[in-house]
Amino acid sequence: MPNPSKRAALLPDLTLPALRRTRGMPTLSQIAGCDAWLIMLPLNQNGSTRPALSARLPHVTDLRIALAREQPKAGQCCAFTLPNARQTLAVVGVLAHDAEPFAALQLAGAMAKLAGGRLAGRVAVLAEAPAAASTPLTEALLAAVLAQDFALPRFGNVPARRRLQRQRDRRDRRCHQAHRRPGRHRHPGRA
Repeated sequence: MPNPSKRAALLPDLTLPALRRTRGMPTLSQIAGCDAWLIMLPLNQNGSTRPALSARLPHVTDLRIALAREQPKAGQCCAFTLPNARQTLAVVGVLAHDAEPFAALQLAGAMAKLAGGRLAGRVAVLAEAPAAASTPLTEALLAAVLAQDFALPRFGNVPARRRLQRQRDRRDRRCHQAHRRPGRHRHPGRA
């Protein structure tokens, strides 16, 4: 019968992170306490290629400068570092105003992937959209963050894999050394 402690070591830690929902825009101090800030912005409905930016957003001037520099199109995202003590990574995703739910999930996944290792700390998500559309977009961002940060189980014996790799490495070295011995192998073009 397998040892329960060894079996438990193979399973991932399934504790969910603490989620806290706040009303309104986040403050500068709340953003400064985060490692990453994911912002999903819709394009203006008037056919413009620029996303709609609210003047109430924290770091709105930094966002405008980054968006002017990167110029992401609908379905694309860009990242930049905010000028605070923690150097929060801001990831901005631009979504078409008539985008389907799958496009929002796909963009949220790309944003979470771009944030990468910063998702292990504190993360803020914001979907800047009309009230009816912001909830599904926020849920897409949360799903992407949770999916990116989920630890997959490790099946298999790690020491056995390392041992096999060392055996392969030794075999490869012996084969390589056998070909380097003088008289056994001549390279074309050498005398």
